[in-house]
Amino acid sequence: MAGGLRGFGLSVSNDELLKLVEEVDRDCALSGIHPARRSLEVPKRVCEKLGIAFVLGANTNPDLDKISSAHKFLYRSGDMGMGAVHTGVACHLDLFFRVDFPLIYGSVQLDFLKQTDASENQLRRIFQRKEDGEKFLSNIVDVFDIGGCIGNYHGFEQPNGMPMRYMRMAAFHNQAFSATLTGTYNLAGAVQSSLLCAELSTKAALLDIGKDEDFLKTRIGHNLDTAVQVLREESEFEVDHLSKEIGKLPHFVKSRYEEKKWTRLELAEIALASQSILANICRKVSGGSFQQLLDSQASDKQT
Repeated sequence: MAGGLRGFGLSVSNDELLKLVEEVDRDCALSGIHPARRSLEVPKRVCEKLGIAFVLGANTNPDLDKISSAHKFLYRSGDMGMGAVHTGVACHLDLFFRVDFPLIYGSVQLDFLKQTDASENQLRRIFQRKEDGEKFLSNIVDVFDIGGCIGNYHGFEQPNGMPMRYMRMAAFHNQAFSATLTGTYNLAGAVQSSLLCAELSTKAALLDIGKDEDFLKTRIGHNLDTAVQVLREESEFEVDHLSKEIGKLPHFVKSRYEEKKWTRLELAEIALASQSILANICRKVSGGSFQQLLDSQASDKQT
């Protein structure tokens, strides 16, 4: 970098500026400030160290612009994004697509299909067959309903206490297996995260009907069939749906140790079953769903 920066009588070279920005950014990182927040925090702190006064929203400040540019020099374009409220997965045949439930402020018009990383050609192929399109949209519904509940969006009532804690943990594992399936990794790594998602989701449902953690440890353990039986007897959850999806999952403990080569279709079934279990419980607990909006967009896509 050549040239220099001058502000209110202080002068530093661009190399000195970049060094200062790096040091401030490092301090912010080590103190736990998210990269997206550092895009404002770092320039502010650098200005304070250099004695530069500025007002956000005022006329362009060349000193502040230069500091911000130096900060961006340290990052890739995607490093400082806020990300999504929740990220899940949609499938078509043996292909996996990322689905983002985005941060939303105010009222917006969303094209739900554009919240996936599927190309236009792939979407056309998916919707050539009605059944494929319906399944793909069902995956999107699940991701959005999880995000609506976890993010406490309008129309979704967020539960308090332990049920919400378990649902958040389940959502964490939903994002973990989605990242694995949509990345360039050994996809078998998605199996245990999927099973954890299903187990934590089902236990969240039990907590929601008044069971405690001691009950989960002593009566349920990893046995989701027992959990379903309790829900069938004592709740209004869609137990038939939960039982059907749980039936698609491998044994929680045995699957850790068996040397099985999972096919992509088998992994898709496991992942989507786990995601569906979490989404179903989120819908029941929160009372919200994006199904109606997605039904409307699906109708438009198919006409």
